[in-house]
Amino acid sequence: MKFINLASVWGGGGLFSSLMSKRDDNTFKIQTWRKLQNSLKSCKSGKYHQIAEQYQISEKERLEIDDFFLANYGEKIPYDCHRYFAAHSGVMNPQYFPEFIYFPYFERFANANSTYAYVFEDKNIIPIVAKQAGVLMPTTIVSCAMGIYRDSENNIINKEKTIKILRERGFVFCKPSTHAFGGHGCFIADFSDAKTDIEKAFLNLGNEFIIQEIVCCDKSIKCIYPFSVNTFRITTYRWKRGFFTMPIAMRLGQNGSIVDNASSGGMFIGVKDDGTLNNCAVTVDNQRFSEHPDTHFSFCGHKINNFDRVIDAAKKMHTMLPQLGVVGWDFTLNDKGEPLLIEANTREASYRLGQMTLGLPAFGDRTAEILQWIRKMKKIPYSQLKDHAFRYQLQ
Repeated sequence: MKFINLASVWGGGGLFSSLMSKRDDNTFKIQTWRKLQNSLKSCKSGKYHQIAEQYQISEKERLEIDDFFLANYGEKIPYDCHRYFAAHSGVMNPQYFPEFIYFPYFERFANANSTYAYVFEDKNIIPIVAKQAGVLMPTTIVSCAMGIYRDSENNIINKEKTIKILRERGFVFCKPSTHAFGGHGCFIADFSDAKTDIEKAFLNLGNEFIIQEIVCCDKSIKCIYPFSVNTFRITTYRWKRGFFTMPIAMRLGQNGSIVDNASSGGMFIGVKDDGTLNNCAVTVDNQRFSEHPDTHFSFCGHKINNFDRVIDAAKKMHTMLPQLGVVGWDFTLNDKGEPLLIEANTREASYRLGQMTLGLPAFGDRTAEILQWIRKMKKIPYSQLKDHAFRYQLQ
């Protein structure tokens, strides 16, 4: 049988490679444009627009925003995101990083090798990485990957054995391992109770899930709201050859909810570098609370234990994934005061909570430099983006 060398058909591969590269470049540009349009539309519609309207921006503030973005990004931008962040934080900062630049450009350029982002968002993969990094995660009881059931040591087991293991446990936390955002699909179950239908639970979870032990948080977290695992959203990003964190917020459940996600009705509060909470928590609807409405715990002056260790653990995790430029980590502290990683978010992870609570720009003193980098990256062909990621080569 004679095999045809496709590259030779296209003139030794040069023409073929050129056409494929042009196709990829055009596809990337179209996807970026669509993401940009969706971001702009989102900022001008519904609740987002209503909240932005709550902040009356002054002419002086408009000029400050114009001057900063013209100098570094090369163009003026709409003020919607700045007003939205200021409405929540009470502070207008001209260096706030807008969503319509972050998602279509920064995240896509920083995670230019998007294959890694898809792989590492799998909640069945991250525990393996965390174990190698020496970072704790909730103990896995059983998991399922593409319909293959596994025990806590990743040994393949059958469905009957999986059910037997779960029947011998008490309460457990169940969640899909892929395509799950905002806490959707997560639930607590007591499979030791014969009345609990495990088959129905499996049906709801599908062929990709992880079932873990129940997490008990550190007393400095549990005292605020004890019914959910309250987590810190720590977004780390790689810049040049270092790893840095954006302003950090803590997410809190409310109304008896077992999840703390802001998109699922939770609230969030800024956490300063020393672990001290901001004075006020907010929701995405811009409700404001000086104390937790369920427990009446006052936020003012409260300090989280061992917060520096949590930040170090997040950076350590990112060093294990140097292929990615930005990752949103959800961390908590266990009842021994040790950092505990709940999950990693590698695609379209919310970075804005720190801006909405602390009133600080996502990239701090690097904002101008990062905008200048994006301005240059927008002109680079898709095939070359990886060569200039994190600006360690781009001048």
